[in-house]
Amino acid sequence: GALIADPEEAAGRIRAWTATGRLPVASGKLWLVEAETVCVYGDSPQSVSIARAVRAVIPAAGQNVP
Repeated sequence: GALIADPEEAAGRIRAWTATGRLPVASGKLWLVEAETVCVYGDSPQSVSIARAVRAVIPAAGQNVP
């Protein structure tokens, strides 16, 4: 589905996207995505863990985190 509940999966997708410009989606395809932000759904029980995991991979990819 559209909601990713696993922090490591979310971080992995963002890591792949920052490296290639293509975001892995549920179907296995890679979508070309140009964006300046990443949105984490805040009502998920794992939202804080997901946000932390995603935030950790962005600077490692050479991107800025305000």
